[in-house]
Amino acid sequence: MSECLIDVSYLGNRADEAGVEERLLAVERREVLDRAPRELPQRHRSLLAVLRVDAAPRYRQISALLEMPIGSIGPIRARSLARVRRHYELWAR
Repeated sequence: MSECLIDVSYLGNRADEAGVEERLLAVERREVLDRAPRELPQRHRSLLAVLRVDAAPRYRQISALLEMPIGSIGPIRARSLARVRRHYELWAR
C-alpha cells in the first residue's frame, strides 16, 4: 500500500464545481433566450421560429408561409435579434 503525504482530493472537487457552475449558467442563458422572443410582436416571433427550425430557409418560402414581403424578412430578422440580444434578463447580472 502506498501512502499519499498530501491530501489533493480537493483539487477534483474544485474542477467539478467550476464545470457544474458553467453548465448551470449555460442552461439559465438558454432559458432566457427561449423566453426573450415572447415579448416580440407575433409576426417577429413567427419569423424567428421559422428561421430557428431551418438554418437556411429560402426567403420566397418564408414570404409565402408568413405572408410577408421578401424585402421585409431581413430587416425584421435583424430588429428581432437585436431586441432579443438587448433583453433585460441577459444583462441582469
